[in-house]
Amino acid sequence: VLINALSETERRFRLISDYAPAIIWVCDNDGQRTYVNRAWCDFVGADECRVAAAKATEFVHPDDRVAYRHRLDDLLEDPSPTEIEYRLRRADGTYGWLLERILPRWDTTGGFMGLVASAVDITAIKQSEEVLAKANRRLEEEVARRTAELEQLMRTDPLTGVGNRRRLIEDLDGAIARAVQRGTPLTAIFLDLDHFKKINDVHGHPIGDRVLSRVARTLRANLRDEDLLCRYGGAEFVVILEKTPLLEALRVA
Repeated sequence: VLINALSETERRFRLISDYAPAIIWVCDNDGQRTYVNRAWCDFVGADECRVAAAKATEFVHPDDRVAYRHRLDDLLEDPSPTEIEYRLRRADGTYGWLLERILPRWDTTGGFMGLVASAVDITAIKQSEEVLAKANRRLEEEVARRTAELEQLMRTDPLTGVGNRRRLIEDLDGAIARAVQRGTPLTAIFLDLDHFKKINDVHGHPIGDRVLSRVARTLRANLRDEDLLCRYGGAEFVVILEKTPLLEALRVA
């Protein structure tokens, strides 16, 4: 009667586990897998489950295999419930993500018998997370790009394309700090276009705007890339020359 009862219990377990949608495996206390269910075999494309169980970890993705084996070894040394995410090779050669829940097995006397695990396919969730992460990265990059463009616009004179007064004030502080720290000369050139009001009065503001733009391009062409050129306001421009002594600045002016 006892043998029949045990056989019936075993038959029920295999029936339930083989038709369960979850992937199930069982190992003894030395880590040898003694059972994998039909869902596991169907996932990896194994014809013989007993043979597949013996080399189960070989189906794990190469990048996850070492960590997975170490995790199982740790559980055999210190049994406790845990969860693992890893990739398992499918029958078609691709890899799917599994979320595996592992529990220790104990006998009636408290002796450790091994592990039992069930896993579900979370590939779709992982793919969704990856798509969402990519979208978030693209959004962050776009926000950063737009922010940089906005900051550039806020620091640029829209008419001439050179720096505006805000950029002059902000960058001048840094230039002064560097000059003090390094002990290097720092020179400023202040320019004001003569009789610019007459240009606007006689030829109109559109022509005056063209003059300002042409002057800004001419100034920029005669300066180094590291020199700061800003429109201070109206027909006034300021040039900041770092590491430039007064006599050299006079020549540039």
